[in-house]
Order: sequence, then C-alpha cells, then structure tokens
Amino acid sequence: MSAPDLFLSKLHSQLSSPSLLHSTALTYNTSPTPSTKFPYAYSLCHSPSPSERAFGIQLMDSLTDSGYEHSEDCMYGKCVAQYLNGDFAGARRTVEGILRYNQENGRAKEVWEVLRIKGEEKERMENVAIGTGVVAVGVGVVVGLVGIFMGKKR
Repeated sequence: MSAPDLFLSKLHSQLSSPSLLHSTALTYNTSPTPSTKFPYAYSLCHSPSPSERAFGIQLMDSLTDSGYEHSEDCMYGKCVAQYLNGDFAGARRTVEGILRYNQENGRAKEVWEVLRIKGEEKERMENVAIGTGVVAVGVGVVVGLVGIFMGKKR
C-alpha cells in the first residue's frame, strides 16, 4: 500500500461520527465562542460529507482570520478537509503555510510528504498519457503513409 493510500486510510479511520458532529454543533450553537467553534469546525473538517468539510474549512478560515490562538491546528484541520475533498493543491498550500510557521510540525510533515508523492504519481500518469498520445499519432501517421504509398503502386 502506498503512503498516500495509508494516509487516506488513516484519515478515514478518524472521520467524525454523527454524534460528535451533533454534540459539537449543539455546544457551538448554544455558546458561540472561538473555544466552542474550533471543536465544531475540526469535527466538520473530519466529516464523511464533502459539504460539511467545506463548511469546516470556512469556519477554520474565520478562526484563523480572527487571530485564534491555535491557528496552526486550524490550518491542519483545513488541510485535512482539503485533502479529503480532493483539493490537493489547496492542501499543499495550507500545509506549506504550517511548515513555514513551524518546521517541526510532524502532522504537517506527514501531509506534505504524502502530497509530494501524490504529485509525483500525477506527473508520471500525465507523462504516460502524453507518451501514449504521441505513439498513437505516430502509428496513425505511419499507417497513413503506408496507405498512400500502397495506393500509388496500383
């Protein structure tokens, strides 16, 4: 199993349960403060639902923008949601922001490494697709030229 697959499996094992989402939402809606908003946003970022993760990203951004003291944790939650939603470029930007702030953040290093591997895999696949396209065009040209020459010999 590749590092990205292992990481995704790890994230899926950490998805928020409906009861956690419900309890953090209830707590936040009862007393909307940064200290209740963060657990709610974090659980949304780990939700099985892409739309809930997108809302979690918005909440994390608002916490970070307001100067919340745990901005590094907000950025990590956002990065996880972006990764789970397939926004690998956004996840990479976010994790690089964490690492600029704290180069020793082990969770961010893990995500960065997984995104690096994923980028290499994507590049390899694009190169294979380009190579396959070039070969197909080359075969088409050869077949066309053979057809032309065979037609002239008659």
